[in-house]
Amino acid sequence: MGFKEHKKKIILWGIVVFIPLLGTGIFFSRPPVLVVTDSFFDALYGRWRTWEKRLELSFRFFRPVKPVYISENADQDAVPFAVEAASARPFCVLFPFRYNEGARRYVRQHPDIPTVVLGGRLTPPQGEEGLLFFGTDTVLDMYRAGLCVAAFIQSEEEVFVFPDPFISGVDRDAFLEGLRAGGYMKDPFYMNVYADLSSRTGISVVMTGTPPSFLTGGLKIPIVLFSWVDPAISSQDVKVVFDDSPWALAEEAINILSRGGKEGVIPSKISVLSRRIQGKALVTEIKDLIRQKQVIP
Repeated sequence: MGFKEHKKKIILWGIVVFIPLLGTGIFFSRPPVLVVTDSFFDALYGRWRTWEKRLELSFRFFRPVKPVYISENADQDAVPFAVEAASARPFCVLFPFRYNEGARRYVRQHPDIPTVVLGGRLTPPQGEEGLLFFGTDTVLDMYRAGLCVAAFIQSEEEVFVFPDPFISGVDRDAFLEGLRAGGYMKDPFYMNVYADLSSRTGISVVMTGTPPSFLTGGLKIPIVLFSWVDPAISSQDVKVVFDDSPWALAEEAINILSRGGKEGVIPSKISVLSRRIQGKALVTEIKDLIRQKQVIP
């Protein structure tokens, strides 16, 4: 092998090694996204899902995404210290609503760092200068849920809804609009969590993170569930899951901040549990429906 060929190989290997190292260096030098969380949420959401979501967001935005764990016994005063220990100069900090007070204290000390409370379906709290609030697009979620339910159910069957305390009249109207757009013309029944469905047939839409007890009864009723729980451990009757957890809303929240936005509502991430749905055509239809936009009259 001649000297020139040997030199070319050295240069080539140098490039192969140098470029990944350079990319890694740039990646870790960028300010991270911090997501405030705790071990209780991790157990509910699933540690593997948390890791998977972190990896996905890190690649998408080419910057580290770090969870900031708050001790179960910590008070809100300790929250800013935990965030500061994770990074002195983060790109942004995303807080779940349960740490709203900690977010308020953090933004007072760091007014130049974008700080967001991901409030889900809750009403925005009293304003704190510099603190942003991004909620869930419940109207679009309910419209899409109506479309999905209409695809699952036969015209003579019944639809049961177990609403949480935060569902509004506008949300109900959007759900009905979705049902009608999907060709289902009967009115849904709104039930309380203790309702007995053992003698009923149809589909239920569960609007709470703590599903009714009938989910453990094996009623074989297709269910569209609004929950943060890991779909893998849900009842086999659950076919579609709407997730508005902080990890689910994080991607669009970062996009809003990157565009310079100061407010917004974000639709839930929707999981279609294909293996629990009979028929590839129905699976394809449901996956198309969850991407539909609401038609405003």
